[in-house]
Amino acid sequence: MPEDKGSRVTPAEHTIIGAVGGVMEVCLMQPMVAFKNALQEGRPLPTTPVQMYRGLLINCGSIAPITASQFGTNRFMEGLLKQRTPGQDLTSVDRFGCAAAAGAVSSLVATPTELIIIQQQVRH
Repeated sequence: MPEDKGSRVTPAEHTIIGAVGGVMEVCLMQPMVAFKNALQEGRPLPTTPVQMYRGLLINCGSIAPITASQFGTNRFMEGLLKQRTPGQDLTSVDRFGCAAAAGAVSSLVATPTELIIIQQQVRH
């Protein structure tokens, strides 16, 4: 049976990986989000990088803890399950359960963040 090299990565390292991955995703997708928002709101499309990347730091700051909590929780849950069944690989159901738990935990971070964003938009 091949060795599971992923088991050497700690939950803390997965948390950092999640935060970095979330920030990278926001940086790559920010222009598309700017286009989408402009189209939805009937505004002219952004044409300069400054316009396309407006709000980038806030978006990075909001997504980093969300994806960090998802990755870290997922790895933590996998570690707990592997302790209960040493030497066995996790099943698809195990992995699904870990991912579902990670999603639930990240929703505790995401929900207040989204509420603040929505309230700021309503006041604008």
